[in-house]
Amino acid sequence: MGNYHKLPDVQEVEEQEEEENSTICSAKSTRHQRKDHDKIPLQYTNRRRVEKVSADSSKSNEERKKENEQEFENIRLQIEDYSISKGHSSQRSNNRKSCSASNSASSSGSSHPEVEAFQKYLNEHGGHYGGWKVKDHLFFLKMKKKYPLNKTAETVNEHFPDISIEMVMAHDVWYNEYSRLRIANKRAVEEWKKSQKSFGKVEEKPKPEPISQTVPIKRDPRLKEKIEIWKAHTLAAKLKRMEEHQEKELRKKRKEEEKKKLQEQKRALVDRYRQEKLSEEMAMKTAEETERLQAKQESMQQAATLLKYFRYEDRRFTDRLKARKQLKEREKEEPRVKSCVEVRRDPNRLLQPTLGWLYHTRKCEDSDSSTVSAPQLHIQHLRKLGKPAWRKGLTS
Repeated sequence: MGNYHKLPDVQEVEEQEEEENSTICSAKSTRHQRKDHDKIPLQYTNRRRVEKVSADSSKSNEERKKENEQEFENIRLQIEDYSISKGHSSQRSNNRKSCSASNSASSSGSSHPEVEAFQKYLNEHGGHYGGWKVKDHLFFLKMKKKYPLNKTAETVNEHFPDISIEMVMAHDVWYNEYSRLRIANKRAVEEWKKSQKSFGKVEEKPKPEPISQTVPIKRDPRLKEKIEIWKAHTLAAKLKRMEEHQEKELRKKRKEEEKKKLQEQKRALVDRYRQEKLSEEMAMKTAEETERLQAKQESMQQAATLLKYFRYEDRRFTDRLKARKQLKEREKEEPRVKSCVEVRRDPNRLLQPTLGWLYHTRKCEDSDSSTVSAPQLHIQHLRKLGKPAWRKGLTS
């Protein structure tokens, strides 16, 4: 009996299964985290790349190409760092399984201190950009290729006032060390890849381990029944939860369908109300248009009749004025004398003296005999101008 193991209790079995499930879940979560860790730099750099392209759309193609190459180089370095760390972790896991794998892993880990130095440098100084923004770091690299250090520091300070010249100098020192460590890291990665390839060729298949002869464990049949009952209960609870979840989803779906139907009904009512309003407005517009046309026709007819009446009254008024004017002119006119005098022929008149001659002879007779008085109111009888009374006694 000393060789047999102690029978486990149901609670112990449950705890063991829970521990196994927790370990499986933790392994899955770590795998997801590693996948997310692999994805994060790419997504982040791609997003930053899109922002940079939208902000600096006026740059030339060469500058964009250089910046893209720099970004891809940084991404490649991150992927290589992760692959190296993953390779070291796989080697450490193989250490637990076989002694030969542990020796190779320890030798590979100790033979590449450049990788650890590079990773440590990145962790201590803010990653591949030295704690700067991607845009600021790329602008610094661009100016560094064009100008010397002093000019580069001044240019970066002009474009980014929050970055002082001392910060640019310190960033330049960091970048030089970063470039040196990156080159060493790259060489170490290449050596590690070569060693991995050669190790895969030389490595032989591990010999199967001898099966250790263990004493069979006797299990209690009641424990097995209890485990089966527990599994049945857990399965029933799981099925119940699934049914409840399905019912909940069905209720949610029904509510959404009812809500959708209600919205459709409201939309139909609103559409019908709009159609009715439009039809009413059209009917009102047509009625107003017909009324306006009828009123216009009536006003035109009335205006035509009034125009005829006004014209008739104007004509009568002008006729009366003309008649009155003609009457006044007729009253003012004197009797007209005939311009053409018709005289009968009298040949004896030619031998008679004219009135002018008779008057001349009479004047001569009057001058001869002063005793004969001229007829009154004749021009010859008018008094001539004489001396006034106050000058008669004066002598010149």
